[in-house]
Amino acid sequence: MHETNFTDLQSITGGPMKPHEYVLVKRKLKAADVRYIQNYSAKMRKAGDNPEETEIIMTFGDVQFATLCRSIRGWNLTETIEIEGIPREKPIPFIPEQITQCIEELDEDLYNYLVEQVGKLHQPKGGTESPKSFKTAVIDSSETSLDAERVLRLRP
Repeated sequence: MHETNFTDLQSITGGPMKPHEYVLVKRKLKAADVRYIQNYSAKMRKAGDNPEETEIIMTFGDVQFATLCRSIRGWNLTETIEIEGIPREKPIPFIPEQITQCIEELDEDLYNYLVEQVGKLHQPKGGTESPKSFKTAVIDSSETSLDAERVLRLRP
């Protein structure tokens, strides 16, 4: 279960959200959050032709999704449904124990907006560098290519 100090939360509004809607997110991530995000996102695969060489890749989609899972602490979101021809607002449930399923059910536009806003909030501040033990390389082939690969490759 997630313990939350409400003074450590920030409200996200705007974008595709209706005026009464908001999402509560952590202002700062903790070491445990970073570890979770890295472990959730890391995948090992064969590197090159040598079967003994492997590399660890981190996929952007998994990094973004895991970051939202560790950042979001609550929301007031609704969807418009019709009951007997009358539009009504139905709450979208937020269940902390089922956070991954809750986020997976969000509308694409809202999901992308939250990824952008949380990314801005948790962006490294000036002077913060990645650990010196890893170099990062971004691979991003054309979106039109069926072989498009969007990964963050970590190399020692």
